[in-house]
Amino acid sequence: HKHTNTNKHNCSMSDDNRVSPVTDSRKQSSFVSMLVGTTADVFPSSDPVQICSETLRAAHLCAESLLLRSRDLPMSKSTLSLCHDTVVALSKAASSHMKTINNAVLSDSNTSIPKPLAELAESLVLLIEAVADIIYQFGSKSLGATAPTPSVMDSYVLSRARLAISLCIEHLEESTLNKDRMMSVLSVMATHLEAVKEANTQAMKRTKDKRISLQLKATNKGLTGSTAAFVVSAKSFAARPCVSTQRHAIQFSKPLVALVDALLTFSVSEELVIGKPPVPDAMAGSHLKSIEAAALSLVSAVSLFLKTVKITLTQSVSPEYLDTLSKYHTAANIHLAELRDCVEKAIKTDLVPL
Repeated sequence: HKHTNTNKHNCSMSDDNRVSPVTDSRKQSSFVSMLVGTTADVFPSSDPVQICSETLRAAHLCAESLLLRSRDLPMSKSTLSLCHDTVVALSKAASSHMKTINNAVLSDSNTSIPKPLAELAESLVLLIEAVADIIYQFGSKSLGATAPTPSVMDSYVLSRARLAISLCIEHLEESTLNKDRMMSVLSVMATHLEAVKEANTQAMKRTKDKRISLQLKATNKGLTGSTAAFVVSAKSFAARPCVSTQRHAIQFSKPLVALVDALLTFSVSEELVIGKPPVPDAMAGSHLKSIEAAALSLVSAVSLFLKTVKITLTQSVSPEYLDTLSKYHTAANIHLAELRDCVEKAIKTDLVPL
């Protein structure tokens, strides 16, 4: 994976806690915030309930693809030291965003919630990606570890793209869709389609099997053609926004998510594409279990926090129920601190070079 310069591709909606991304591109991890608005502000029509749902889906994606499934490929070329710094900075950023959200709900200031919600989504995805990189490095580089057999294709890139493109299609179907929001949708779609095509191209170079190569080449042609058809329909809507051009953009977007979904299924079910994750030695394995447990507990706590926020935004709740929100906020902060502590302890063992 290419380690991208943050100054060139930084899509964070906040100027604080900036760190180099531990991923192939920060833009690929920032799809929720990119759909909500710009670095300066959010779209007036942004729905905090919808952003809560999108953040929950992003959190579940990370838990399922990065924490409950062992990777056989690195997330990036980042050093362990940079991964550690990223975890520290982003965990603090996530805590700050949750505090802002919690205070806004308690003060009944719903209009100020969309931006920190989107920032929380970005911080959480980047945080779990950094944790996944740390887990991979400990699993593959510690003394006595069994080396991984790399997959031909990175299924996480495809899973992330499928979710991002699915969210884009949902935004395309909104009655409030206008030119500005269409430009955000186009940006996210382009970012992830480029990532999928790059993953597919790299897979064609890695595979030695002719049958697999033919399938990947055909998929690449399909992606190119379907992308071109969608871009024309999207530009047509931008030039003449109306129900008809919006409907066309929606229809031409659906083959894209279908192709990505098919490629994802292929990448996790074809035995000649699937790799094998590294097997760490006993000491490194013990630290990794602690890190994984802390990260999963964090995702669970943040999910409960977000679900509670959704309820407060859609229903009349009692003051006692607002105490529940604060309880989940506190629990998430505890797990953030626990995660930082587990990563710090693992790094101090010097089992893997920084």
